Amino acid sequence: MRTNLKLLALMGGLALSSAACRRDPPPSPEYAQAFERYLALRQDGRDAAFLTPEMDAVLQQLATVDPKSRDAAAARELATTIEEGRSRARAHQDALAAARGVGRRPIDLPASSGEQEPEAEAAPAEADPVEKTPQPAYGMTVAELRQQFSRCFVPGEPMHIPNKGLRDIWVLKDLAICRQLHPKYVTEVVLLEGGKVWGTATPGARIEFPADAAAAGAGIEAKPAGQAAPRIAADAAPQGPTGR
Repeated sequence: MRTNLKLLALMGGLALSSAACRRDPPPSPEYAQAFERYLALRQDGRDAAFLTPEMDAVLQQLATVDPKSRDAAAARELATTIEEGRSRARAHQDALAAARGVGRRPIDLPASSGEQEPEAEAAPAEADPVEKTPQPAYGMTVAELRQQFSRCFVPGEPMHIPNKGLRDIWVLKDLAICRQLHPKYVTEVVLLEGGKVWGTATPGARIEFPADAAAAGAGIEAKPAGQAAPRIAADAAPQGPTGR
């Protein structure tokens, strides 16, 4: 009997040891704290939060997560998300700096009012970045519009055009870099007809339509040579989604 009791105790110990080995790894309190801090920094949804010292602290805390914890994989994914967000934020800042710095040159003042060296021939001013930036072109398909301009343009609510009904439009995103590169579309929208760029419209104002779609040129407001496009009074207010 005593031998049987020892055997049963040994088997029970082995069972408990085996269950402990199969137990899930513990959660990481470091990851939980880092994730809460990350959510607090990203409340406004702006990428600028990725470049703050507080986000640096989040990355440092994620690096302390035990690789054996159940949150180790989630910690690595969050660190990757933060690094990708930093890359986007830095690219955005570089684009803004480039747009603001065009045409700015340091001014060299003469050392004295005496004899001065002859002025060198002035270098031509650098072109306005807006002039170098492609714009939506007349006749461009929706696929081409999306491929080339989805960074700054998105589909908007359909607009009612007199005698034509609802027409799809694309509008400018509310981003500083987009307003700088496409200032025309701060107040205007891209008007589509038959799946192609057809013109521009200013909501609540008059809309200019191409007089001859087949003969219009490459620009979004192109008109047939020698013929002015008619201006048509339009109730150009965006409409809500319909059943179409």
